[in-house]
Amino acid sequence: MSLTRGPHYGNIIPFDTTGIDFAMTALFVIILVEQLEKSKQHLPAITGFIISIFCLLLFGPNQFLIPSMILITIALFIEKKSLERSDF
Repeated sequence: MSLTRGPHYGNIIPFDTTGIDFAMTALFVIILVEQLEKSKQHLPAITGFIISIFCLLLFGPNQFLIPSMILITIALFIEKKSLERSDF
């Protein structure tokens, strides 16, 4: 029921999304900084950064998000054993 009402009410109620892109970028930067401060192992962050840049160059700015998430997930599954042995 709410699946059909949501889009209807979304068209009726105005919602200004100005600034959300900046807020989301800031949120992810803070999450990254906290991860780097708490963790002794920086391999997941470095892996994510390198794969994201690679996918950005390969697929372009409008198409890189899904491929980079898939590749990061695969890379972290492969790195899982070495990450579990290290002191987090």
